Amino acid sequence: MGLNTCLLIAGIKHGAPYANALRAEFMRLGLIEGRHFVFEEFLGEDRFRDLAELYTAADFYLELSLHEGFGMQLIEAMACGTTCISSPRGALAEIGNRFVLLVDPTNVDEIASTVKRAYESKLHLRDNHEQVQYANTYSWERVGNTVAEVLLQVAADRL
Repeated sequence: MGLNTCLLIAGIKHGAPYANALRAEFMRLGLIEGRHFVFEEFLGEDRFRDLAELYTAADFYLELSLHEGFGMQLIEAMACGTTCISSPRGALAEIGNRFVLLVDPTNVDEIASTVKRAYESKLHLRDNHEQVQYANTYSWERVGNTVAEVLLQVAADRL
């Protein structure tokens, strides 16, 4: 692609077969760990500040899930002002609204060309103030209340 950037892959379980296979493939392609890619383990609640700093420092956040029930990580990245590229699958298109670039998560060429075009268009430098305001309308309390309302309605309908 000709981009001088580092890919951070978060949520990796170090030593897992998929992580080893991914590392081997990156190295086969001539990518250098620490320069072209970095693996980061799942960041728990005790590292929330680190997670927010990673989201904020990122040029782009990619959420390429095939089956996403809500999209909390997408909302977190959006709330940090990071330009997001996302799968339209599951709840992600709805959660991302008009603020995310949608891409087929199974099409490697489309993902690569979308990232390249996003860099060329300098979308990582865009003003995401409105996106941040939108993302801040989501909260655990709001989500919990919405889920509770739906569950109560389903229970009432079955009586």
